[in-house]
Amino acid sequence: MVTAGVDAAAQLPDHASAAMVADAVKDSFMSGFHTASWVAAAACIVAAVVVVFVLPARAQQPTPSPTHDDERSLLETARR
Repeated sequence: MVTAGVDAAAQLPDHASAAMVADAVKDSFMSGFHTASWVAAAACIVAAVVVVFVLPARAQQPTPSPTHDDERSLLETARR
């Protein structure tokens, strides 16, 4: 898109206005890129806050595995 604007500016008959249009195209692109970068940074910060506060609350405690004594009592119960 930037190259299309610069190419269109190059076809203008007046070189002064062509330079102004090309500068405006480049400045508009960089301004939009700058704004998009801030929006992306804000989205990353919001996502990080959500992860910090939401995910630990949803974490499930692991179920304890049976110990050797528990296995032995289960075997004794099964033999009866």
